[in-house]
Amino acid sequence: VNAIDRATIDGGVTLVVVRINNDDDDGTSENKKWNLLNRLSKLKQQRLAEGNRDFLLVVNNDVELVLRAISNNIHVDGVHVKEYNAHLIPDIRQKLQDALE
Repeated sequence: VNAIDRATIDGGVTLVVVRINNDDDDGTSENKKWNLLNRLSKLKQQRLAEGNRDFLLVVNNDVELVLRAISNNIHVDGVHVKEYNAHLIPDIRQKLQDALE
């Protein structure tokens, strides 16, 4: 998070994509993803409060994490879907729209 903090402080980095592997068998991976996303969202809100230094926060290939974030009022800008899952995009869009309503 410190590296992203420094990279976004002057508006030089405008897109942050979060990708975390699910390597842990004990479930700690989910907590790590959630904590990281929460911290990055708070950083995004801080940048918004500072003025024109906003960045987009996108989660890579984890629709469920984005839906959880939306339901907990944690600001994320979207989810990146791999090309091999392109056929799922209409379904994902609908899920995201439903979560926002």
